[in-house]
Amino acid sequence: MKWKFLVSLAVFFFCGISIGLWVGQKTALDNALKVACRPAEPQELDSFYTNVLKVSDEQKTELTEIQQRYQNKRNHFTNRMHQANLQLADVIEHEGYESDKIQPLVSEIHAAMGELQTLSLTHLATIEKVLDQNQAALLKNNAVMRLRQN
Repeated sequence: MKWKFLVSLAVFFFCGISIGLWVGQKTALDNALKVACRPAEPQELDSFYTNVLKVSDEQKTELTEIQQRYQNKRNHFTNRMHQANLQLADVIEHEGYESDKIQPLVSEIHAAMGELQTLSLTHLATIEKVLDQNQAALLKNNAVMRLRQN
């Protein structure tokens, strides 16, 4: 009689875990995509500058130039991360997870990410110089919110 109880308990436990894993697989990616912080698209930035910050035409011209310079530099770091990820995938595929080549590639990815973060903060400081005090506060609040979403 005791063994029937234990078998029933094990089956019930296994079913519960299976259902939990299934639900997690169906919902985790959707939720991750909803909160993932991603770079703003040019149309979103234009809307943010116009509708939220309410910049003048003169400010908008200056901000567009700043944004273009930033985008070129940002692409450099994004490409560095992408290339290192491709190399990392090749090393894992051919040599496994514990290859001596992995750590330098991971360090390269982290370095590029850190430099991109520094570039982004410098970019925001540059933008802030174009804005008045109220616009700068709105920009700062938006940046803080986006960082916390990630």
